[in-house]
Amino acid sequence: MELKRDIEQREDLTVLLTTFYARASEDTYLAPKFADIDMPSHIPVIVDFWEAILLGGKNYSGNPFNKHVVLDLKKEHFERWVHLFKDTIDSLHSGKRAEDAKFRANTIATLFQNKLGL
Repeated sequence: MELKRDIEQREDLTVLLTTFYARASEDTYLAPKFADIDMPSHIPVIVDFWEAILLGGKNYSGNPFNKHVVLDLKKEHFERWVHLFKDTIDSLHSGKRAEDAKFRANTIATLFQNKLGL
């Protein structure tokens, strides 16, 4: 059995998020929500966001909630997103930061749903 290492650096997040959004863009339920997003341009912004949360990076500024309001997301979208995100983390990483990333993804999804009244 191959031991997976923890999320340790920005490059780990780039691989994780590129892998996740490739999977999301092929997911029957989530793909339509990403159809109009220029993911190659957006990935570095998402990496900045997660780097700030998990590694103490200082490059992210913005309001991620405002970017999601316009997507007309339902509770089921958040549930699917969290499931796929956690599954992608588990496929690539193991450790304290990997667990923290899964916890924070769940927290963010819950927060967004509450703000949207879902």
